[in-house]
Amino acid sequence: MKILLLTTEMEPFASAGALGEAAASLPRALKMHGHEVRAIMPRYQMIRERKHGLRDIARFSAYTVEYGSGPVTVALKSGFSAEGHAQVYFIEQHNEFHREGIYGPPSGDTYDDNPRRFGFFLNAAFQVALELHWMPDIIHCLGASLAGAPIILRHSRRYSALSGVRIALHLPTSIAVEPFETTGAELGLEAAAAASRFTLPAAGIADADILFLDGVGESDPVIDVEGAAMASVVVSANSGLPSQGRDVRRRFNEVYAPVRAAGPAAP
Repeated sequence: MKILLLTTEMEPFASAGALGEAAASLPRALKMHGHEVRAIMPRYQMIRERKHGLRDIARFSAYTVEYGSGPVTVALKSGFSAEGHAQVYFIEQHNEFHREGIYGPPSGDTYDDNPRRFGFFLNAAFQVALELHWMPDIIHCLGASLAGAPIILRHSRRYSALSGVRIALHLPTSIAVEPFETTGAELGLEAAAAASRFTLPAAGIADADILFLDGVGESDPVIDVEGAAMASVVVSANSGLPSQGRDVRRRFNEVYAPVRAAGPAAP
């Protein structure tokens, strides 16, 4: 399968802890399962071209993203994850991401406009995905900041070409998640939907095709590839989290089962 990983963090580029570690381990584990993996994340101020091996992509040097009341210009850089297991694309937009820290300055506060920042990132990532000529089977969104992704794909007409792509929401429960409010406008939704209000991550969970939670319910490890342990299970029936029924109660290996090479043809 082709898997597109969207994340706000990834070691060694930018990480606040467990989420960045998980984002770094996922490409390695998935590649060892036989899948193709690419990733997209914001380019923060701390990510340096020379230090992190970023390269320009000529056709994305001034790419226009449709968001809100008008187009926003971004640039796209390219690099590789640790050990080269995945190509990583970095969305560069000075007003949104050229700031101290990831979610807030070193003082420990968070930026008030984070819901809009990461809503913009998701729209930019989806629009870039449509231009890569590499259609994923699954878009895997890591972290609560990206919990609006399923809502955008379900309710925005811009991404109808991605309607056949399954959306997976992965929430590491080792990281405390406070519910937060966002609007349809911050998520880049059009017309009347822009006035809607959503509580995340619950609203994103309700629209996801697949939900992965670390350490919830039946916490048997479902992937442990040479130390890249992801004790990821999907929401259990008694977890108290919302579910819309699709195929949300699936374990990691049921979704990303190892791809085995075909054996010799039967005589």
